[in-house]
Amino acid sequence: MKNQILNFCDKLFTGSYSIKLKKDLYLNFPKLAPIFTIAFVLTAFGNIKKIDIIENIGIIMVIISVFGFFYPNIFKRYNR
Repeated sequence: MKNQILNFCDKLFTGSYSIKLKKDLYLNFPKLAPIFTIAFVLTAFGNIKKIDIIENIGIIMVIISVFGFFYPNIFKRYNR
């Protein structure tokens, strides 16, 4: 069970997306970038509109994203 959770986290948190812009020009960004962006927007929206549940969901997503950035350093055997 523990290995299944670590394998799931490995697929979710590690790696990056690559978008081809030109022939030899690529834009690379981590898999967590879209999650972090959505989390940041949710947190700001919840704070501005004073909706606590949306703000809390955004904060939890930010925490998960920050954990994901350090995931390969925490679990060395998954380091690439």
